[in-house]
Amino acid sequence: MKRTATHIGVHWVFILLVLGVAWAFPAPSATAASRPSTLLSKADREFSNLKRHQSLQRKRHNYENVERRYRRVFEGHSGTREAAKALFSCGELYTLLHRWNSLRADLDQSREYYRRLLRDYPGSSLADDAQFAIANLYLTYYGDPVQAYREYERVREINPRGDMVADAKVWLRKLRRYRSAATAPSSKSRSSSAVSSSSTASAFLQRAEREFSGLKKSSKLQRYRHNYMKVLDRYRRVFEKHPDASEAATALLRAGELYTLLYRWTSSRPDINSAKHYYQRLIKDYPGSSLAGDAQIAIAYLYLTQYKDPSRAYQEFQKVAWVSPEGGRKGEAAAQLRKLARYKPAPPEKASAASSPVPAVLSRVTGIRHWSNPRYTRVVIDLDGPSNFYSNLLKESSAQMKPPRLYIDLFNSLVGSRLRSAIPVNDGILLSIRAGQFTPDTVRVVLDIDQLDSYNIFPMENPFRIVIDATGGAGKGPGRVAASPSRTPLKTPDRYSLAQQLGLGIRKVVIDAGHGAHDPGAVGVGNLKEKDVVLDIALRLRDVLRRDGLEVVLTRDRDVYLGLAERTAIANRSHGDLFLSLHANSSRKPNLRGVETYFLNLASSQRAMETAALENSMAVAKMSDLEDIVQEIFNSKMDESSRLAGIIQDNMIRQLRRNYRDVKDLGVKQAPFYVLIGAQMPSILAEVAFINHPVEGKRLASPVYRQHLAEALAAGIQSYIHTVKMASAGH
Repeated sequence: MKRTATHIGVHWVFILLVLGVAWAFPAPSATAASRPSTLLSKADREFSNLKRHQSLQRKRHNYENVERRYRRVFEGHSGTREAAKALFSCGELYTLLHRWNSLRADLDQSREYYRRLLRDYPGSSLADDAQFAIANLYLTYYGDPVQAYREYERVREINPRGDMVADAKVWLRKLRRYRSAATAPSSKSRSSSAVSSSSTASAFLQRAEREFSGLKKSSKLQRYRHNYMKVLDRYRRVFEKHPDASEAATALLRAGELYTLLYRWTSSRPDINSAKHYYQRLIKDYPGSSLAGDAQIAIAYLYLTQYKDPSRAYQEFQKVAWVSPEGGRKGEAAAQLRKLARYKPAPPEKASAASSPVPAVLSRVTGIRHWSNPRYTRVVIDLDGPSNFYSNLLKESSAQMKPPRLYIDLFNSLVGSRLRSAIPVNDGILLSIRAGQFTPDTVRVVLDIDQLDSYNIFPMENPFRIVIDATGGAGKGPGRVAASPSRTPLKTPDRYSLAQQLGLGIRKVVIDAGHGAHDPGAVGVGNLKEKDVVLDIALRLRDVLRRDGLEVVLTRDRDVYLGLAERTAIANRSHGDLFLSLHANSSRKPNLRGVETYFLNLASSQRAMETAALENSMAVAKMSDLEDIVQEIFNSKMDESSRLAGIIQDNMIRQLRRNYRDVKDLGVKQAPFYVLIGAQMPSILAEVAFINHPVEGKRLASPVYRQHLAEALAAGIQSYIHTVKMASAGH
């Protein structure tokens, strides 16, 4: 059919009508997607997800992604109530970020979002919440209770009937001692206050510089972390108490240098991250400072020399010219860029220093355990990663009604709410154990003391944990605390040991069968497992010693697993007089054989170090961490343990050679075995044979040989007891 002009006209009218309706009433999906409520819901979901996952919280760009979501709300829909909610959430977002990186600029950004809400939406129901949040920032993070008092007062002014007024009144009562100081000073007094603040900051900085200089000159002081923390506290008084003073930038730069020096001793990743953090904080908080270029080039060198990342170092050297265009470090940065030209990324990353992510590598406290008797308590703090720590003993505070306390600060660490409840102990030495998030990146564990004589603190690996051994309790005066833990061995004449001179008797022997359960130890000939061999020898030795009239305690009498810290704790808790840990050796060299005995000290040879590493289940490189610990804490038992090891070794060789002439004497050695650390009695570790040697492995599988070993060990123990008794009778 032929179309007429009328048909064509009607057709076009219909099309135009449809287009007009579509323009006037857009698709529901497109409209819904751009609604402020929808945008806010998406942003809230992402923020909620961020708050639930700490792995996401460690990277700055995750916060910036959420912030961009909220910006679409308050920038694209500024006249809606959702805009005020988005601004408030951005304030919370930057507060969370500050808890991870402690950057002053992020804290200021959080405050700015709250103030923007108050300025742009004074009638919002969230206005008093924002004002209350600002007050909390000043109290908790800025450390300014006077300004916090002023901010809490404004909560009532903003909304007298708001739901935050009651909470604000509570804090005003708590901070009432700052009421007079909260009165705004006159312009004249403000001026004099500024001058006073500057002079005070200068005095603080000079004292910190002197202490830092002394630390850098003394390698002895550099070995102990608390010396660094004392200097850091000096610098913190400058940039936290006087952030507006010109000295604050210098203090931040020195804090970075301090952690860089500390890293050279500890090789701990959190320490080098802390150094970078302080340099980045200087750049962000004081972008106009002449020291910004120094901080940026220091970051570049960290990536080059410490992180071993030349590509990232190239990018950081590029930023020197951007951070400090007029600075004097551009020439040095240019020289390094030429040296690192082959690492130049393609295309070059031109992100500003301020936008680079600031990772926060934090360990988490996973548990706190304790074992005790009336004279000894061991506390173990478990973490999921390494952490440096600092401890201090506080005297009793009668004014605050607080008992004496020992606290341990775990740096770059977090503790969950489930571990923040007090753990009652009440064993005569400790009253309780408490843990809390002392700062955003520091966990403080507090031991409330009843009666304490001395204490030792040392770290252990695989998994990482910190062990506190405390002695005292029964027979001491109420609340007694030793002025400081005793770490100096008693000097005695060469002829007799301390135990001999005191006429100490040996009544109780603690026998530790190494490994157990899921930890088989070394595996040798015929799939023979070390855990089974040493348990059988321990049971046989127990029977022989009991027959001789001695009391015997076994750390394990069946196939169960015990941590190394628990084994020593059992020995201390049971008041053992001797501690003997039994093991079967293993070597990469198949022809290596023999019997050897160890006592706790620095490793005497490379193979001794390897043996210790095998029994400690950790890499050889980590053994160096124990050397200072062993030297400082455990010298007091070294002489007696050495004597015991010598006598045990001699008797094992002599007794075994009666039946096996080819037994090789590998002698007495010393090494840092974790299982011996903290033992309060003479303690040794016996490697009774090489389980992977073709001859000795077959012997270890024989019940007859195991019985001979048990009798040889018992003879050594009896010989040691005899020497102590003879010396006592001679006196």
